[in-house]
Amino acid sequence: MKRTINSLCAQLLLLISFTTAQAANDPAITTPSFVNQTSPLGINTNEAMEVDASLPFVDLFRFALPFESARPWLTKGKIDYDKDGWPKSLNGGQAGTRFLSHIPAAALPQGVYTVRYDGEGSLRYGGSAKLIKSSPGKDLIRFVPVANKTITATLFIDKSNPKNHLRNIRVLMSGGICLNDPFKRVQDAQQCGGRQFMAFADHHRQIIFNPDYLNFMKDFKVVRFMNMSGITRNNLRHWNNRPSLTKATWGGPEGQRGVPVEIMVELANQLNINPWFNMPHQADND
Repeated sequence: MKRTINSLCAQLLLLISFTTAQAANDPAITTPSFVNQTSPLGINTNEAMEVDASLPFVDLFRFALPFESARPWLTKGKIDYDKDGWPKSLNGGQAGTRFLSHIPAAALPQGVYTVRYDGEGSLRYGGSAKLIKSSPGKDLIRFVPVANKTITATLFIDKSNPKNHLRNIRVLMSGGICLNDPFKRVQDAQQCGGRQFMAFADHHRQIIFNPDYLNFMKDFKVVRFMNMSGITRNNLRHWNNRPSLTKATWGGPEGQRGVPVEIMVELANQLNINPWFNMPHQADND
């Protein structure tokens, strides 16, 4: 057991070193100016699900239902998938998912959201998501709350070229941040007072976390990642099968969902917190 724990610690230290170096080279990420190590508070993260109103990520699609898990309501027919879970061939069927479910409208920033994707095909939106403008590789949408002031949004792949299938869908929040201030969301460059404005739609590779989420989480000393990592009732055994950065979505049913450890380490570094990681109960020694 001692060797197993040491191996895990070594792997996590490598990840922490990598993400710390990455943050040091990223102009959008800085070490927090506040000190939360004297805080008496700790907190759990939420599950990686489309009902998570804490909205930790700038990319709302991260917590979407996997397309196959949305069957038979949203996905229909015989769908072939690539290794990351993107529909590779529709075979006359329909691939659909739900990426927001009963989220209070007040939790979402207002404005126009940008949907980006790779490949050739067409997307359709349902529920609260309304298409404003469409162009190859990029759609603009807005959210319209239903009667109880919540937002539920669905997305469908109606057409996809099997030789260049539609993939890497990102639903990006409106607004952005000012350079070196990842804890405050702003709507446009005018709010940056001369500093560089970094729109989520253009800088989503550097800006992973929703500033509103970071600002809430910054007051805690310890963050427990059991829920976000999808550990509950998870039969995961091998390190190579853990949730990956390239996976179509990190959401899904219990036992299948989970955020990659690289993302959780990056969150711990940005918040300057003490992370509490959890192991799957069937994890092997590696």
